[in-house]
Amino acid sequence: METMIRWQPGETLTTLRQAIDKLLDETFAQPLETITEDGDTLTSTTLYQTDRNYLVKTGLPETEPEQIEVTVRSDQVTIKAEVTRTSHTRIEGCTKLERTIERFFRSVALPGAGDIENARAVLEHGMLTVTIPKAPPPPSRRLVVEPGESKESDG
Repeated sequence: METMIRWQPGETLTTLRQAIDKLLDETFAQPLETITEDGDTLTSTTLYQTDRNYLVKTGLPETEPEQIEVTVRSDQVTIKAEVTRTSHTRIEGCTKLERTIERFFRSVALPGAGDIENARAVLEHGMLTVTIPKAPPPPSRRLVVEPGESKESDG
């Protein structure tokens, strides 16, 4: 004898949504800096919101301000960095030269419009903080209602 199970789409969607929420939380809810086993810092970017500002924080250890490019639009912040590291090692009369180029790119959508004229970026102790004041809401405007073109039927 077979047992029939009634399909309840609401339950299935709820379970799917919970699984997606958990995946997104595990993927994006990270501390600003995570230290790996070998001591390297992994960079993550976090968006905060206060009553007056949007704050984008990114860990960029061992990076100088001139190596970072920040572009702000009214609804988006883009951060690019490129660091070139060179090391010389001398072993038994030979010189070993290693050059490493690290590139970083993040683009963060803001939840609302920002005032790009008053935005600023500060790098302090390897932490880049981009502050974008929230743009004031546009003023309301009363519209005049115009009559539309109506076609009268001839009868």
